[in-house]
Amino acid sequence: MINTDKTIYKNGSLAQINNDKKLWQLLFAPERTGPHELIVYAKRTNDRESSKSDAKFNLNVTKLPRSMKFHMIYTQFQTKKCQIYTPMDGILKKDSVVHIHCVISGAKDVNLTID
Repeated sequence: MINTDKTIYKNGSLAQINNDKKLWQLLFAPERTGPHELIVYAKRTNDRESSKSDAKFNLNVTKLPRSMKFHMIYTQFQTKKCQIYTPMDGILKKDSVVHIHCVISGAKDVNLTID
């Protein structure tokens, strides 16, 4: 979630594991031009405390080629270290055929819910 100028933008960021490099990948999709403050929060998996801010980046967005939203993800997505390759834009077009390419580590069965 991105919070700027008292406006909350949902699905504007995505944290996922990069399975090839075994690193966390932090993606950001701004909805407007101008200055943005990106704050990275992290915690260890065995830590019962809240996440703490670990890094802060100042970013000035000068151009927006196109607006997009990331997929809505749930806690299990990050806990199980899943990764979405395509489609990255969470807004799918009506009546379109969508090929989903993702990694779900250790999955024996997968189910897709459409609303």
